[in-house]
Amino acid sequence: MHMQALQINLDHPHVAKVHVLCKDNSEMQYVVHSKLNNSDKLLFQHIGHDLCFSDVFRYIGENLLGETAMQLNIDCFLEQGWHQLNNTLLQDKTMYALTRHETDYSIKHCNGIEFCPNDRTATQGSHDAFIVNLISPLPEAMLKQMEILKLPYGGIEQALISLFRKYGFKVAKVHVLCKDNSEMQYVVHSKLNNSDKLLFQHIGHDLCFSDVFRYIGENLLGETAMQLNIDCFLEQGWHQLNNTLLQDKTMYALTRHETDYSIKHCNGIEFCPNDRTATQGSHDAFIVNLISPLPEAMLKQMEILKLPYGGIEQALISLFRKYGFKVKNPCRILRIFHHHCSQYRDMEQKYIKGQRIDHFLGIGGSSGLVYNTGL
Repeated sequence: MHMQALQINLDHPHVAKVHVLCKDNSEMQYVVHSKLNNSDKLLFQHIGHDLCFSDVFRYIGENLLGETAMQLNIDCFLEQGWHQLNNTLLQDKTMYALTRHETDYSIKHCNGIEFCPNDRTATQGSHDAFIVNLISPLPEAMLKQMEILKLPYGGIEQALISLFRKYGFKVAKVHVLCKDNSEMQYVVHSKLNNSDKLLFQHIGHDLCFSDVFRYIGENLLGETAMQLNIDCFLEQGWHQLNNTLLQDKTMYALTRHETDYSIKHCNGIEFCPNDRTATQGSHDAFIVNLISPLPEAMLKQMEILKLPYGGIEQALISLFRKYGFKVKNPCRILRIFHHHCSQYRDMEQKYIKGQRIDHFLGIGGSSGLVYNTGL
């Protein structure tokens, strides 16, 4: 049956090559002596040990960068639908974990179970193909963690999926909105690593939230974008970020954490502990994935929301809710840390006519508050 599946794959018009990773020469000889049609598509690689997923993805990283590659169990074959495969989508750090179908013969004669029916979600434990299009090799640390994932361990697919998700998040670009060129020059002259990720936008005035969300609407539709205070940095948990949830008119207002150093030396207060709800007034990151620009009327109401007004986060949260957004605070899952030890605070800049901005705008009660939540 394995050779029948292999023959179907060799005959498939969308299969350019079939790379066979062999423990020893006897496996290679078995395939060769089967005298399959289109055997010129076959390429053999001797690995000398039981196959594990690190062999597969290291081989792809060394030989197939920029090509769509599939790890397919040898008892499976390709059928229809492959003309719809989009290589560009895969290159956006995406992996397909395909659930198998069963043939009518298998269901009738071999007690086969259809794991991918049309009318319900797929049952776990039936992902028999993994598809990637890598533009660079996987990290060595990731490959090392795959070495234990040997076929035919039960649960191996779930472990592989979890590992890919763990390494899934990346900061693609850092967009810096600058009042003037001196701010840009300061960053440039700091000679930071990975500075090719930096993009500068000159705005010519003190930053307000309307600048941020108008910029996102004009330049980053369909992408997950975060407004992050410049004294904060990202930490663990970001592999769990779900773009689809955000596109359902959801905004994350993340409460910051404090480093141990900040708590010990800078009187920092931990605003997102594990054992209680987060205290208000410490939302230092706002995350959206907009499928269309925000309404102009909403942006106009943001023009008064200038950093560093006290209560500005509560005013922004209230405004997003006013326009129908769900606002969540998964600060214990998606973690940002505050890194600011300066004791300088210009308190006059924090108030408008002697009031916090949320009080000045008449925002009270719970409309501007959001506590610890899930995704």
